Amino acid sequence: MKKILWISPLAPYDTVGHAGGKNHNYYLKYVVSQKKFDVKLLSMCTPEELGKLDLDKYGIKNNIFCIPEKGVQNLMKKIVNVESTLNPLNPGHKKLSNYARICFAALIRRNAADVKNADIIVCQWTESLLIYSLLHKYVRKDAKFVAIEEDVSYLGYQRKVLYSGNFLSRLYWKMQYAGLKRKELDLLKRCNFVVTTNQKDLALLKKDGIPENKLFSMIPYFDDYFQVDRNDTDKYMILYYGAMDRKENHSAAIWFVKEVLPLLDERFQFVIIGSKPKENLLKLRSERVIVKGFVKNVSEYFAKCLCMAVPLMLGAGIKIKILEAMSAGIPVLTNNIGIEGIYARDEEEYLHCTTKEEYAAKIQMLCEGKIDGGILGKNAKRFIEDRFNIASAAREFMNHLESLLHEPYNGKQE
Repeated sequence: MKKILWISPLAPYDTVGHAGGKNHNYYLKYVVSQKKFDVKLLSMCTPEELGKLDLDKYGIKNNIFCIPEKGVQNLMKKIVNVESTLNPLNPGHKKLSNYARICFAALIRRNAADVKNADIIVCQWTESLLIYSLLHKYVRKDAKFVAIEEDVSYLGYQRKVLYSGNFLSRLYWKMQYAGLKRKELDLLKRCNFVVTTNQKDLALLKKDGIPENKLFSMIPYFDDYFQVDRNDTDKYMILYYGAMDRKENHSAAIWFVKEVLPLLDERFQFVIIGSKPKENLLKLRSERVIVKGFVKNVSEYFAKCLCMAVPLMLGAGIKIKILEAMSAGIPVLTNNIGIEGIYARDEEEYLHCTTKEEYAAKIQMLCEGKIDGGILGKNAKRFIEDRFNIASAAREFMNHLESLLHEPYNGKQE
């Protein structure tokens, strides 16, 4: 049986909360379930996650490095990472910290035999791609490399440049962006197969020189909410949903509270659900700003809200929160970044907004029935059912992995 070594910076498990982790979890376990490859995972987790790992339950060979969060080891981690955090010329380009690189190096040495015997190396996320040089010391010359780009990372950096608040910050991110773009594209060109999670990222990589015959766009995993009953909605409840420790979610929620909510009738409430809300957001809580934190079952909020507002200014790649909201039939208001890679139609399957005035006006129109949220939501649900069939995408991904084994060695991995 041919061997796959799958490498990632974040260990997957069934209850993982972030979108990339859900995608990683689904596709890894799908490939293992087909029993056509001998798969081993090298990854990392936090002490809090150790009890959540379920790889053994699924018969997945693994070696997981637990990253310390307390004590002397955690202090050492912080010291080691100072340089990679501040230096814009660090080869990790702020995607791969010095400590993470050390951990990856230890994992690779510890599992050198598995690296040498692998027929296919799958690098999940850009962080794993950035350890290419560490892997290349061990892999066979005919081994095939697969990169799964959850996001095209340099695109996210480009947006950080655009939204930097001052000259020094802008200069720092310009340097990071230029360096990461060169490195990311160079490494992707060395890979035999490159996977994106949406067609827009695929088109970007094609434009930037990655051969089209090496590119594939998978459907990202998302929890579908097709069965949510939205017959009893609250016309004054606006929802935001996402991991609130992520900068793009935190900044979008704060922007909405400060810029849009004051333009709306005082009866409107902005309800924010998502784990680890930061202090700056918690300080804004009021009768109109409800910060719920982590919610185990979001269905009741999906069923009740008038709409979901997603005014993102940062981030790259497809937004799983929007796929999930649309699958529930929720009218979604968002911008170019939010709808990126989804290709839904404005005023047919979602509402496109760019300014605070547009968000406020369209929310008011939904509330008053001037925009029919029921029809918009039904269109959105049908759109997701038709366009985002993950089972079909998983079969196609598996077929691509199998076909890689029949490709001749091209000598371009040096």
